[in-house]
Amino acid sequence: MKKLNIAVAGVGNRAKSGVIPAVLSGDKFTINTLCDVSEENLKAVSGLFERAPVCTGDYTKVLADPDIDGVVVITPNYLHAQMAAAALKAGKPAYLEKPIGINVQDCKVVCDTAKETGVPLMVGMQLRYNNVFNKMKELLTQGYIGALRIINYTQFREPLRDGWDNWRKDKSKSGGSILEVSVHHLDLFHWFSEGAEVKIFALGGGDVIKNETGMLDNILFSLEYDNGVRADIEAILFAKDGNHPRNGMYLFGSGGYMTVKGNSIIVTRMSGETETVAVEAADSTAAALDGFYEYIVNGKKPMITPEDGFRAVAAGLAAERSIETGKAVRLSEIMI
Repeated sequence: MKKLNIAVAGVGNRAKSGVIPAVLSGDKFTINTLCDVSEENLKAVSGLFERAPVCTGDYTKVLADPDIDGVVVITPNYLHAQMAAAALKAGKPAYLEKPIGINVQDCKVVCDTAKETGVPLMVGMQLRYNNVFNKMKELLTQGYIGALRIINYTQFREPLRDGWDNWRKDKSKSGGSILEVSVHHLDLFHWFSEGAEVKIFALGGGDVIKNETGMLDNILFSLEYDNGVRADIEAILFAKDGNHPRNGMYLFGSGGYMTVKGNSIIVTRMSGETETVAVEAADSTAAALDGFYEYIVNGKKPMITPEDGFRAVAAGLAAERSIETGKAVRLSEIMI
């Protein structure tokens, strides 16, 4: 197996705790360059390597390096679109952490550049590569619970970390709480429902963690797809920790429902009969990066496209608009 040389652009907490360990534990990539404007971040992650990679704060040098086969972009959200587009224009395959942009124009730039260049772009929506959610999708397709009718997700989690330059808590840089936190689950809803158009109504506020930039700390979403599937999210972003007993995903169908418990899916049919479907535990980030490798080397398309990434962001923007206007907003109103 040929190992690919990659650069990691943006080496904050997500890179340090997720992406870099996933790469180092695998056999498909070698990280030969780390890129970040923060020398503190570069020093912090260099200790993860037996032999430290090249460290630079100049992204243009990364894109000009002929020895780099691909770039993993994990910078603050407001930099995602421009850095991904620059990589594709330089002929470098890119793995772009979610969201693909923080506004419609960003998303269009990413999607258009991917089409125009034909260079592989992988969107880091890792939940599609999570073994449990992947199995739920498989069971839905097999009709395990009949026709899907309702999706419910509840999330209690600790407040957002500061991040470099406090970008996560600045809506102009993160895109807001929905794009930073809930965009993963909106993508799952699109994937599970297989609906094209969706109408979204949302309520929310910054009632506990006061923030001058408009960040939300509690959000209620309701979604209705054109195929009749409905969904809702309850996101509480000021909990003490992320281990609240109500956290979880439920899928309700015409023949029963399923939910997640650890690495198992519990299926309950209308008769009351239950079945436990065990799923092998695995690192979803590592699995997504494996998908990136397959895309570059073998041309195997990943489970998520740039357009899927755009739809997830658009759903988040629709929810923000709904909160502002008090009205339901259609996805098509955003993706114009």
